[in-house]
Order: sequence, then C-alpha cells, then structure tokens
Amino acid sequence: MTVVTGDGHTGLSAALQAALLDVAILRWPEESAVLSDLRAAGTPRLLLVSPDEPAPAGTGCDEDWVRLPTSDDDVRVRAVALAARASRHSHRPQVKGDGRITYRGRWVALSEGEEHLCRILADQLGEVVAPEAMVAVSAGQNLSSGAIRLHIMRLRKRLQPLGLAVRTVRSRGYLMEAQVESPYEPSQ
Repeated sequence: MTVVTGDGHTGLSAALQAALLDVAILRWPEESAVLSDLRAAGTPRLLLVSPDEPAPAGTGCDEDWVRLPTSDDDVRVRAVALAARASRHSHRPQVKGDGRITYRGRWVALSEGEEHLCRILADQLGEVVAPEAMVAVSAGQNLSSGAIRLHIMRLRKRLQPLGLAVRTVRSRGYLMEAQVESPYEPSQ
C-alpha cells in the first residue's frame, strides 16, 4: 500500500510507516478486496480515495478516508485520530478459556493464573478491579496479594503486543485498557 503525496512523491517515510502499524492504509477502490477481512478483524482502516472515484459509503468509527493527492501530514493526523477513535469503540478483549486472550485479530498465550486475572480485567475493561475481586475469581489457586502483583507484572509484558495495558490505580486496584499512544512527531 502506498501513498501519493500532494507534491507528487510516492510512499510514506519509513518512520511514518512504522508508526502506523495499527492502522491499515489502503487505496480505494484498488485494494477493496482486503477491506472486508480488515473490517472483520476490527483493524482500523484509512482509505486513500482515488481522485476520480466516489467516496466510500458506510464508514464507521474505525474507518476513515482522505482524497488523493494528500500530504504525509494529513495522512498522519487522520491515522492518529482514527487510532484514538477506534480504540475508544473497539471490541473488548476475549479470554477464550483455552489459555489465550484475543484482541483485534491477535492473540497471546496465558498461564492459568494469568487467564483468571485477565478474564476479570477484560470483563471490566476500563474499570478499576479491586485485588479482593481478583482473589475471589482465582478460587482454588490461593493467590496472595504478592502473587497477584507478580501475575500483573507478567500480564503487562504479555499484553503489550496486543495494544492492551494493565494499570495500577493506587490503593484501589488494577484496570485494563487499550493503549492509545501518539508516537508521531510533527514533521519538520
């Protein structure tokens, strides 16, 4: 997938391409065949509409478009806004019960203890979960507060590739949320 910028150059800078990994950028209508797969996976999509084509219909909170020719800055700004918007409306992570958590078409393996904790955090996505609730959910494992902290530390590392984060809310508990980062620096 390439971009034709307003000054006639083809392609995106390597840094911009790396930063946009969570947003699929495709030419419309040339690459419309992959659109349904991306929609099914919940991948945010930025459509680059050819100058003589009508705008696509039915865009949702995880899809946007821009008419070509356009600049890298316009694509960057749209992609950042799209990623943020999509993360607020994204699907919830799913703890499968088979030692995995899936989110936005990707998955990671979990230990049994991580799976129990991950389930309650995913079910309460964006909400604080008290450590006492985590102990109750891990019945049969007798998890101490130290064991919960250890599992949380491991979960943080394990969930990072999915774009999920587990945060500590001091004196209250933990919460899971989608990471919304803006690694983009304005071009100079």
